[in-house]
Amino acid sequence: MRSIAFVAYSSRPDAVAIADDCVSILRSEGVECSMWLADSVDVAPKADTYVSLGGDGTFLRAALCAHENSGEVLGVDLGRVGFLLRVAPGDVLEAVREIASGPRRSTERLALRGSWRGEQRVALNEFVVERAQTGRMVHLRVYLDGEEFMTYHADGVLVATPTGSTAYNFSAGGPIVATDVEAVIVTPLAPHFTMDRSAVVGAHTHVDIEVLGGEAMIVADGSVVGDLSAGERISIGRDPRAVLVADGSPHDLGARLRHHLREGHA
Repeated sequence: MRSIAFVAYSSRPDAVAIADDCVSILRSEGVECSMWLADSVDVAPKADTYVSLGGDGTFLRAALCAHENSGEVLGVDLGRVGFLLRVAPGDVLEAVREIASGPRRSTERLALRGSWRGEQRVALNEFVVERAQTGRMVHLRVYLDGEEFMTYHADGVLVATPTGSTAYNFSAGGPIVATDVEAVIVTPLAPHFTMDRSAVVGAHTHVDIEVLGGEAMIVADGSVVGDLSAGERISIGRDPRAVLVADGSPHDLGARLRHHLREGHA
């Protein structure tokens, strides 16, 4: 029997209520389970499967916990967009029962590891090096496997996984890439007088971003994790361990895009 941890934010009473109900029912059935509030000071419990109750942001938080504890993550869609989420709220109990009693059936999602000034961080969606000051561009140079690729005066540059291609990358005009594609996407953010297209490179490519001028922030999956000054750089590459996503349903990229974007479809 696999252990389960439900992940929710206290600001989402609907998610907390679902987690409380599921924990009560599953414990009565002999399943080892718990609930963790992601905005609390408590350390996340160790579990085999982390069940995210919320939107994509909650899923990313749960995915990081799963990655750190060699577990898997299951996304329950309580958000507005939910590109990363597969399970409807009414199906969560049955989905968790199946996971708890059966063998692990998860898919691997490419994750990124960023390193700078002795610091490291893992991201499932993307790393962004962006301007630290509103109204000022930052001067960045991008290297691919040590070779100079492009120099930008821009709001920033992001490096995304296929999973993250439907997040900030998509908003910035970058391509949508299916999650089973072995690739990394490099997308400039509002570049000035230079190439404004994304580059899709191999999953094992090392991407370095050097700050040539200005002050920059490092953002991993939507959270500011560091800063860079002129002359400093971040090195971004594929993490040796993938994020495991509990997902028994087939991946229909077109159907999900039609459902979430609702553009040009009846």
